Amino acid sequence: MPSYLAKKWYLFVCLLSLFSFFPLFAFSEESTVPSSESHPIITEIETLQQQLLDTLDAEELLAGEEQIKKYLDANAVNEKLRDAIEKAITLELADKQILLDAIAFQQADSADAFAEAPSLLNEIADDLYTAESQDKLSFLGEYNEILTLFDSIFVDTSENIIWLQRLGEDTAQETLAFNQVLLKRLNSITTTLKFLEQERRIYDVKFDVAPDKEKSLIEVDKVILTYRVEMLAKSLNKMIKVADRQHIDTTEFRVFHFETTREITKELFSISVIKVIFQHSLDAISEFFTEHLAKLFIQILIIFFIVVLTYYLSLIAKRSMTKLVASDNIDIPQLMKDFLVSMTGRIIFVIGFVVALSQLGIDFLPILTGFGIAGVIVGFALQDTLSNFASGMMLLIYRPFDVGDFVSAGGVEGKVSHMSLVNTTIRTFDNQIIIIPNNSIWGNVIKNMTHERVRRVDMTFNAGYGDSSAFVKQTLQDIVDNHPSILRSPKAIIKLEKLGTSSVEFIVRPWVKTDDYWDVLWDITWEVKEQFEKNGITIPYPQHDVHLHKSTE
Repeated sequence: MPSYLAKKWYLFVCLLSLFSFFPLFAFSEESTVPSSESHPIITEIETLQQQLLDTLDAEELLAGEEQIKKYLDANAVNEKLRDAIEKAITLELADKQILLDAIAFQQADSADAFAEAPSLLNEIADDLYTAESQDKLSFLGEYNEILTLFDSIFVDTSENIIWLQRLGEDTAQETLAFNQVLLKRLNSITTTLKFLEQERRIYDVKFDVAPDKEKSLIEVDKVILTYRVEMLAKSLNKMIKVADRQHIDTTEFRVFHFETTREITKELFSISVIKVIFQHSLDAISEFFTEHLAKLFIQILIIFFIVVLTYYLSLIAKRSMTKLVASDNIDIPQLMKDFLVSMTGRIIFVIGFVVALSQLGIDFLPILTGFGIAGVIVGFALQDTLSNFASGMMLLIYRPFDVGDFVSAGGVEGKVSHMSLVNTTIRTFDNQIIIIPNNSIWGNVIKNMTHERVRRVDMTFNAGYGDSSAFVKQTLQDIVDNHPSILRSPKAIIKLEKLGTSSVEFIVRPWVKTDDYWDVLWDITWEVKEQFEKNGITIPYPQHDVHLHKSTE
């Protein structure tokens, strides 16, 4: 792997290479201010310049890690030197000529550096393509170091020009030359980013069609490419800030930076940038419609036709299913009927909708994957609702009751007026509407009072001990036999069941049609009261006989 350390040193030294040609105040016998009378800041500048010269001289005799250390030391010294110059200019601590000489020390002939850095960056970029996978990250680090150093040359040069302007110097020529180089740099970065974006698309295509054993190598190249894009985007942002200081219009470059990184900064909210972004959006929309209008129009017609056709097919399917489930030969609960009818129409419509969207070339695999992940999240959030849904499915399968049945479920008695997969609506006997979650119904005892066509009416009547049991039984038998709604088969049961403390208890259990249950219960109770009074049969109430015994002494 080739080393680029010497070239990095070359770029740094280019900034300082011509210092010996300037009348530096620290080393010139013609300096206007003697060192002994200098301000501490000026003394610091002299010392830092001497340290920097010593470092540059020592570098030529070093190699490897020692050379890297000297390189870092030189960077640190130069940063301190520039801070000292800034402070001296701001506070006006020295003669103008002294400050001009200090700036001259910073102003090297940077033309060679501006020319060398791009070629060096391209050289490293080429090595990134040809190097082994394990070496690419090392080359990427070299690439970032050269890029950072190149950016610092532009930042420092711009600051040098500003210093000269603050000292009242005419910098028109220097500004014009530097602005040309800066614009060239901005255009170079944007061109490189566009090229890398195209390469990224190519890598995506290669990755999709490559064999599994080659995908790891392509993935490494994609990662390297992503890092390069991030580095260049940061460099572009730095150059935009430098261009702003040079009063160069950076609107197009800011828009490009936003389109590349999608980073929102406060500079984006300027009127000029917003106008360009809006114009680019309009151009993109216009270009899209120009290139795809005919195809898009045909696709929209096809989609419209498929959606309309699917809608009518779903209506036909629902009507057909409604007639099918309404047939007398099919015995399924109303909930199942409603479920089949609604699901038939929805399934057909969903299939048609998917087919319609597929005309736009939409890949449904990521969408289905997203639905799967969303389903897990929604499942945790709606556990109770899903529990009700599951209970509704169990009610649908096992059919303990249906719409129209009188039930006792979830602690409520009444007539089932509506069922869904989530809840059941019951109308109580006093005409209240109660909606019960299916989980509460399925998790408790369910009593269906109208599921069977025939029911037995269980009644108990009491007679006094002084009445003839045979006569009471015959009276009850006559009442049951004379009621038209009581079935003859199965035969009604009339028995003396218990000898109570105050009365004799008879059970009367006739069989009736389910629809006649309540009428028979109320009619028989009324008729027993009438016949017992007519025939002199006593209906006793609870009583106790108390016998008092008088003791004799």
